Amino acid sequence: RTPVRWFIECLQAIRDRLGFSVRAFVVSDGRDRELKELLALNNIFRVSCGSAIGDLLVLSRAKILIASGGSTFSAWASFLGQMPTISHPGQVFSWFQLVNIKGYYLGEFDPNSPPPEFFDQLRTLFASYASCY
Repeated sequence: RTPVRWFIECLQAIRDRLGFSVRAFVVSDGRDRELKELLALNNIFRVSCGSAIGDLLVLSRAKILIASGGSTFSAWASFLGQMPTISHPGQVFSWFQLVNIKGYYLGEFDPNSPPPEFFDQLRTLFASYASCY
């Protein structure tokens, strides 16, 4: 399992680097009490479509995916969405043999030592969003 704290730290690192509180949607089979700390952050919305395929489609439409690395569900969302995708160190997607055909970052992410190419891509993806916040 990917620690909830890692998701929080990743989101905070992304928000710090972008300079605004980018909206985040949480799709999880975890209970609210398990996700309490994450759901308490500002501009966070929990999404549940009531079906696995609905949840997968929601994830596949994300601008970026902060994913559970060992998750087939996350791997499918990343493959379908072709967005920058980060996973917990040690929980890589390489064994799924995923390829991002758009050239976006797909790999491990340490919030304390983030890969610069990931943030370069985010700045481009979110350039028009910053003025909205």
